Formats: sequence, structure tokens, C-alpha cells
Amino acid sequence: MDLKLKNKDVLIEGIALPMPFQISLKKRGKTVVNHRYVEDVKELQVLCPSCNQWHLAYKLDNDGWEDINQTYKLCNKGKTNEYFDTYCLQCYKTQNKVKDDSRIENRVAESNEKDAKSREEGQYLPWSEKAGGVQQTIFLAPDLDMYLKLYGVYHSKKKNELLNDIIAEFKSKNPINL
Repeated sequence: MDLKLKNKDVLIEGIALPMPFQISLKKRGKTVVNHRYVEDVKELQVLCPSCNQWHLAYKLDNDGWEDINQTYKLCNKGKTNEYFDTYCLQCYKTQNKVKDDSRIENRVAESNEKDAKSREEGQYLPWSEKAGGVQQTIFLAPDLDMYLKLYGVYHSKKKNELLNDIIAEFKSKNPINL
């Protein structure tokens, strides 16, 4: 039996469809038929439009639906609003999304390497958490803020760096002996 949005509340042998299956039907809308119940084997299946193969999702046993999905990608996995994604795991891996994810992972790794090199070289890092700094909120007078911006542009420095330089210079001239 093909399942559509209109029969997402259908009871099969007196048991409602699993919630991820119902949410998935809502996400797909009224026109698409890519969910089905196969009566012979008592299984709910999802069709991947990319490879055009049906993937096992749930099997009906005496107690209810048993999750047997191993090949179809779930969105919000482990949460109450999880549902079946557009593609199976294999097709999803071949889509650009995974390629983009690997590019992002490469960028993050490169960024972390640069940050580590910057720390080693003693260069200033504008992100205070990465440099081991403490997040601060300060309110500047508008003219001082404009001065810091212009001075920073002229000397290719960030406002954080300028403020840290100013405080470090003040600290060196005014030490506190405890």
C-alpha cells in the first residue's frame, strides 16, 4: 500500500505509523509517493528518488514497529522530531552536500592549523576565546570608537588588538605590586 499525506494517521493492524514516518510524510507533501507498507513482509519502506530503490525502515511485530533502518538518512536523528531525509545514505554521500561538508571540515582544520601557528608565533588573534582571552563588553564614547576604527584601518589592526595594546602599555607604565 502506497502511503501519502492523507493517510499518515492510518492504523495498520491497529497500530499507528511511527512518528518519524508520519513527519516524513508531512514533509513530502500531498503529491509524492515515496513511502509504502508491504503487507507480505509487514514492513514500512522509503523510496530514494536518486537511486530509485526502496529502503527498509520499520518492521511490524507483535509489540509494534521495530526500527530496522540502516540505509536511509534521518534528519534530527535521536530527537522527537526526527524524519526521513530526501535521500538514502549512499546517495546522500554522493550529493554535493557531503562534498561541501568535507570542504567545511578542511577549512576548519586549516583554520585550526593557522590559529595554532599564530599562537606559536606570538601573533595576535582577534578571537579572544581562541587566544585564551576573556569575553568583555565595553561601551565606548562615539568619538573614541571612531578613532579606534580609523587607527585600526590605518595600522591594519583590529579594535581588540588595539585595546589590548593600550591596556598592556598602561599596565607596563603602572604596575600593581601585590
